[in-house]
Amino acid sequence: MLRIARSDMKEIYAQALKEYPAECCGVLTEHGSVSAIHVCENIQQAMHDKDRKSFPRDARTAYIIAPKVLSGIAAEAESSGGRVSGYYHSHIDCPAYFSEEDERRTWIF
Repeated sequence: MLRIARSDMKEIYAQALKEYPAECCGVLTEHGSVSAIHVCENIQQAMHDKDRKSFPRDARTAYIIAPKVLSGIAAEAESSGGRVSGYYHSHIDCPAYFSEEDERRTWIF
């Protein structure tokens, strides 16, 4: 079972409020029984602004974490005996649900 400290949940909530109206995002790593959060920058808007054809969705409806950031977090976790245990992101002005893209990404786990 995925466990996240209450203080980290509060940090995710604060991040979501701060980054609104863009989606916030981050990575969860596990070292033992509780996952730690790694707040990440959502680069979706920059990618969308640069290439709207390849990235038709903006940061209100999607997120991208820079690949170098993702690999760095994963490498750091693994080098200390941990692992990536999940990802989080907010959905803007709608209920919480697994989008079609969220469902497609479940293969990562």
